Amino acid sequence: QDMFAPVFRGKHADEFLRDLFRLIERRHRPRGRDGKPISMEVVQKTLHRVQIDPTDDLVQATGLIAGVEPELARRILLDPGGEPFAIMCKAVGVERGNFDDLCRFLDDREREERVKTFDMTARDFARAIVRCWNWSDRLRRRDVNAEEPLLDGRLTA
Repeated sequence: QDMFAPVFRGKHADEFLRDLFRLIERRHRPRGRDGKPISMEVVQKTLHRVQIDPTDDLVQATGLIAGVEPELARRILLDPGGEPFAIMCKAVGVERGNFDDLCRFLDDREREERVKTFDMTARDFARAIVRCWNWSDRLRRRDVNAEEPLLDGRLTA
């Protein structure tokens, strides 16, 4: 925990170390741009607002909160089934009642399906899923854009 400030806010903040810290952090805590933990109230307000108006800034903020790339956050938010959104919410620690509130604008069937996914998924499992989605996306982008250094290919060797 003491290392988050220098890694996220230091003069020589290292993107690889940021990613590594997010990956190995034992218990995911939603964090802001500078690596500081943010309150669940901010998480919930952001998730509520991004569903209403998924602007680039709100999508990027959602990605930061969830510890994923903005492109993945956008795909999660725009998924028509809603299961990825339920899993992401579970991963960041949204409580069931608050998740139900986040789904209040949906019709009853859609809301019930999302809540069912949320309820069936353990938080640790949800966090592992979100991490895997993020790393899978990064590997795919690395294959498309060979200039992106991702562990020098050691993950795929």
